[in-house]
Amino acid sequence: MKKLIFILCVLALLCCACEETPPLNLPEVSVAISDITTNSASCKVSVNPKGAARTSGVIYGADTSLQSGTHEATSSLTSLTSGTTYYYKGYAEDVLGQRIFSFPVESFKTLESTLDVSVNSVTVQASVNTYTFSITSNTSWTVQSNQSWCLVQPTSGSGNQTVAIAVSGNESTSSRSAILTVSSSDSFVKKTITLTQSGAQSSVSPISISLNQTTLSKQVGDPAVTLTPTIVPSNATNKNVTWASSNTSVATVSSLGVVNFIGAGTATITVKTNDGSKTTTCAVTVLPISGQPVSVINVSLNQTTLSKQVGDPAVTLTPTIVPSNATNKNVTWVSNNTSVATVSSLGVVNFIGAGTTTITVKTNDGNKTATCAVTVNQAPVSPSSVSLNYTSLTKTVGDA
Repeated sequence: MKKLIFILCVLALLCCACEETPPLNLPEVSVAISDITTNSASCKVSVNPKGAARTSGVIYGADTSLQSGTHEATSSLTSLTSGTTYYYKGYAEDVLGQRIFSFPVESFKTLESTLDVSVNSVTVQASVNTYTFSITSNTSWTVQSNQSWCLVQPTSGSGNQTVAIAVSGNESTSSRSAILTVSSSDSFVKKTITLTQSGAQSSVSPISISLNQTTLSKQVGDPAVTLTPTIVPSNATNKNVTWASSNTSVATVSSLGVVNFIGAGTATITVKTNDGSKTTTCAVTVLPISGQPVSVINVSLNQTTLSKQVGDPAVTLTPTIVPSNATNKNVTWVSNNTSVATVSSLGVVNFIGAGTTTITVKTNDGNKTATCAVTVNQAPVSPSSVSLNYTSLTKTVGDA
């Protein structure tokens, strides 16, 4: 009989453990849910009095009966579905294995996933390039492109981020499209971005090129000047140009058209298109700093050839010295054949005899020279009289 009574007592205790409503003489169990996100929540199970339970936890699920609920002994509920109501109750278990539940069954709802993108469509040029768009979200997400020529980085993340789009060049003249799909991790929200890339243009060659300045007059050391080329047509495919200076001791030019003024003199800055070799120039004159002498750079003559006859009127050759403000403009004249032509100290040429000669002018400063090739022909001789081999003839008809 004593054994039967003991068995009945044990069964009674087990039945009590299965009751939803805790007996008054057993510890109380409560559950606090916090930090609710789209896919997780924090859970704290409290047992009063403390130490009255060997272990505790929570049972939760999406149905009110909790028949298929998940038993969780940790403080975090994970892998939840966004925008879903979950029901839960806490439990405590004593050393005998008796389980006491919190009462009543309570519930919480996870946050709904939110996700948005900064653009719905993007149009890009045919060239290789990188573009960006922004994701605003309260959950984790993924980004996928349906075209291999359009790549995204990163392809996954969480929260608010900027995503880069890298497109390869479109060699076809036809446009092409790619679809970027941005999805929340629970697939609750999806956004799409349509990216359209223009087709490649047919090659357009430059027709002409011009500069914003065609002449420059500066002093040594003046601030640099940037020359700006204009290529026609404006939609030329290859607008790359090459710069050059004819005299880098006077002026230099960079690959960007920046001209620096180095020394006194003149130089020509030339810009040439890489496609078609179209050119234009800027004439540069660099003056010395005030008070410094100006050296002669070049000399030329108004005539480089003369063809005359002996005794023709004299001709004056005129030298032009560069720069025009050279300090010493004195020159020396010489003829290499004075029997043909002579030249005075003022450049006056007289034509003496038949033949050829060269008249040379040389600057006293720098020994710069220029020449004039002279050809002198003999003047024609006019007849002074005329005579016949017979002064009179007497003949008979028929004579020879």
